[in-house]
Amino acid sequence: AESVDTKTLNNDNSGGENGTIINNADHSVSVLINNNGTLPIFPTIKITPTAESGFFGIAGQNVLEIGNP
Repeated sequence: AESVDTKTLNNDNSGGENGTIINNADHSVSVLINNNGTLPIFPTIKITPTAESGFFGIAGQNVLEIGNP
């Protein structure tokens, strides 16, 4: 059986039940995602840049790097 539920974490709801977005002093962003379910999950991450960034890095148990740091 599979269940699908979509939650959005953004600056408007940061700090709520979905998680927290932290804008760091070095201009990086840290995101803590809360899993309120009963089983481990693997999130689907959608990134929408609003300007040329050149680099995205996602770190966890595994690391994903996109671009030229």
